[in-house]
Amino acid sequence: MNDKREPLKKQIRNTILKTILYSFLSTVGVVIVFILVIKSIDNKYYANYYEAQVPTVESFVHKMGGRLLTYDSTIKEKLDNVIPLSGMNYQVMDTEGNVYYQYKYMHPMEDSSSVVNSINTAKLDEERVTEYIPITNEDNVLIGAVRIQYQIQSIAENIMRYVFLLVFILPFIFIVLFTYLFGGRLWSRIYTPINELLQATNQVREENLSFTLTPKQNDEIGDLTVAFETMKIALQKSLKKQWKLEQDRQEFVDAIIHDVKTPLTIMSANAEILSKKIDESNMKYTKAIRKQVARVTMLVKELVGAEDMPQELMPLKTTFIEPKHYFLQEFQEYQRFIEIKGFLFCIECIDHRESSELVAIDTQRIRQVLDNIISNGVRYTPKGGEISVLLELYSYEVSITIHDSGPGFEFKDIPHIFDKYYQNEDSKRSNNGDQDKGLGLFIVKKIVEAHGGTVEACNKKGACIAFSLPS
Repeated sequence: MNDKREPLKKQIRNTILKTILYSFLSTVGVVIVFILVIKSIDNKYYANYYEAQVPTVESFVHKMGGRLLTYDSTIKEKLDNVIPLSGMNYQVMDTEGNVYYQYKYMHPMEDSSSVVNSINTAKLDEERVTEYIPITNEDNVLIGAVRIQYQIQSIAENIMRYVFLLVFILPFIFIVLFTYLFGGRLWSRIYTPINELLQATNQVREENLSFTLTPKQNDEIGDLTVAFETMKIALQKSLKKQWKLEQDRQEFVDAIIHDVKTPLTIMSANAEILSKKIDESNMKYTKAIRKQVARVTMLVKELVGAEDMPQELMPLKTTFIEPKHYFLQEFQEYQRFIEIKGFLFCIECIDHRESSELVAIDTQRIRQVLDNIISNGVRYTPKGGEISVLLELYSYEVSITIHDSGPGFEFKDIPHIFDKYYQNEDSKRSNNGDQDKGLGLFIVKKIVEAHGGTVEACNKKGACIAFSLPS
């Protein structure tokens, strides 16, 4: 990184100034070059150059007189030297219009009398001038003429006209050019670090902090890069501290759960033995003990589920399963348990697939989802009621709907069913005061979403919970 600080405002101002300065200097340079080029143009390219040579030709013709009508290579050579042949053509003819010799071919005259009538005249035809210079003998009698033609169009003036037009346009051309060059460099200096910051933001959003940002320039963007890197380091430290606290809390909760489950198991076993050895009049006490033990056991299970809930720091352990076989087998195990409890359990499977598709799931977590939903149905459905399961298989997802014939959810509770620790004291789904602590369905939602699926609750003559898993 450059140690010399250069704020963005100064960079933009310098870019504009450089664009203007370079455009001005380039325009001046090109103009000077054109001026030098114009000055170097030969005089023959100006409009009046050949016209100015006519008196010289006339003087030579008068001097030579009738000798011009005597074809002699020496005389023709002298005439060629006097007439500027680069832009002037000629014919030597008598008064009858008979051509003795010429430089380049010229169209013959239409009327021989035109020679006499055209002497000492000039005719303009499409920027080309035709003149007739008289040839006289020693007695000053007209015996012929030199017919000359030359252009009055100025090549140099045309060039200057284009030069002036170009000088007017050049500044705009150079401004566009240098704006593209210098603006592109400035944009690259600004865009590159900003793009790195955007990528870093996306990585933070994806909870990936294993990157390092290094400022490449000493300006406001460099300051922003340093601030972002400082924020990332602080976030890393905060997360590490949070992970340590979470680990300590997890160990503490595991110890508590372990210490609670052991006496619960002993109490449940002793209550079971005691119920077989006492008379019917005292059976209500053992039932109360067993009921409270079951309640506490359920709370411990939900607490275990909440602590083991899949998060980004605890990835799922997925395996590929054939969903139809797996879920039907799971439901059949629930069927035996539920029917012993005195409920009707119905299983329906609809396979919409054209071929069997495997699904990647964490079987332990999905079993926990089924446990929580079905246990809620058993808990809140009256004896003799019905719990039904609908399994629908698609090529893109697996959909499971579990419905019971209990009192259902209260309408005001449905938006909060999956909130952590949510419960309603007046809910019809309470059963003799044994209330859910609001963890079961919260765990269900977290596990299903961790699989990339969705879950929802509604009332259909009882509680209905449906969730889907992507194939």
